[in-house]
Amino acid sequence: MAAPEKVYRKSAKKREVFKWSSARKAAARLISTGLHTQKEVSVELNLTEKTLSEWKQYPDFIHEIERLTYLQERATRAGIVRGVLKGIALKEADITSDRDTFLDYLEFLIKIIPPILKARTINSRPLRLL
Repeated sequence: MAAPEKVYRKSAKKREVFKWSSARKAAARLISTGLHTQKEVSVELNLTEKTLSEWKQYPDFIHEIERLTYLQERATRAGIVRGVLKGIALKEADITSDRDTFLDYLEFLIKIIPPILKARTINSRPLRLL
């Protein structure tokens, strides 16, 4: 005799419309920085950790955190370097027809990396040299 199949219910919260408030926007912004724990965010915004956990069940809330994280990453020097390296990798495949752009990317890296090496930090974190 086969075991009965389990029936999984989707969370009701995922079906409800997520309504944005100033507290929800502030929580998404603070979480997206990666500098605050859930407890710190809840204390700063005068919320319970359970409330934040419930908000994290909404795809709209999670997507906003991811969007803000991405925007902040793009603005950092490390994010810029990663973008340039990605551009170099794309251009490297077509270097014969687009040599100048490839060289422009390399020139940009040469200008941006020495200050990073001099500071020995990236985003306030110690730089580990090989």
